[in-house]
Amino acid sequence: MISPILRDIREFARYKVMNAVSKGLLLRPAVCSKCNQPAVGSNRIEGHHPDYTKPLEVAWICRPCHRKAHVEQRARERTMLHPMIREEKPLEQTRLLTAQEAADYLRITRPRLYQLVRDGELVGHRVGYQYRFMPADLEDYLRRSIEPPEGVTP
Repeated sequence: MISPILRDIREFARYKVMNAVSKGLLLRPAVCSKCNQPAVGSNRIEGHHPDYTKPLEVAWICRPCHRKAHVEQRARERTMLHPMIREEKPLEQTRLLTAQEAADYLRITRPRLYQLVRDGELVGHRVGYQYRFMPADLEDYLRRSIEPPEGVTP
């Protein structure tokens, strides 16, 4: 599922292209720029955005080439590693904890956990309607809460 922000960027790019074509600022060619096949029947020429942040930079390709381009683009996106994985941490360290697991780890109640997130003392990541927590963030919070404030001697 794509994020709403990406969906909005895509819709904006499509709108800009349709608007530019209707005003004559962009011309839809009669042949595919990849395979040089003419637009015949259902094999129409479509605009492909390699980068949605540049809405008027489109590649005019036929429907089969367009599908292939998106398959290749999704494959490239899948091979890009998530930043947590890129650091080569063991999988257990990159696993996100539920709110109950995080509360149990910190030995506090769930309402107190949510209060810490609201106050900005603890980092929580929203996943749908729920929060998830990284073990490293919980350890940072524990370290900060155990260390005495500056200027105070234990």
